[in-house]
Amino acid sequence: MKLDELDWKIIKLLAEDAWCSQKDISEKLRVSQQAISIRISKLKKRGIIKRATIVLDREKIGHVIPFSLGCSLKSGFNVIDIAEKLKKNPRLDEIWVMTGTHRITARGHALDINEIEDITREIEKIEGIEKMDFQIATKIVKSRKYLIE
Repeated sequence: MKLDELDWKIIKLLAEDAWCSQKDISEKLRVSQQAISIRISKLKKRGIIKRATIVLDREKIGHVIPFSLGCSLKSGFNVIDIAEKLKKNPRLDEIWVMTGTHRITARGHALDINEIEDITREIEKIEGIEKMDFQIATKIVKSRKYLIE
């Protein structure tokens, strides 16, 4: 089943506000609430909508230091196994398996430099990581809060 214009409109509204009620969506799109309910159920059933979430204001909760981490791996170690170990670290927001020198790239936010040192020490313990390039962002120019624009 291909997504049509109504599906995309529903997805965009939910991406902007995951707590938007089906009633509000039906009013905004001028479609019955029952039709919206059926469409959302189908989008969930097909795995297109996996979950609804929130976007935190990092400054208000104190996590104000954004960082990225590139990991080069030792020969013979499985990239997925190492990514799964990194996934257990609650301080990492995103973990990507990549091509190139850094087979794994991660992104996160820290409270302060001490927390960054803690994160570094934890990751250094993971067997198979040869080198880490830790970068701290000095300014965020663009950050998408949701993927549908």
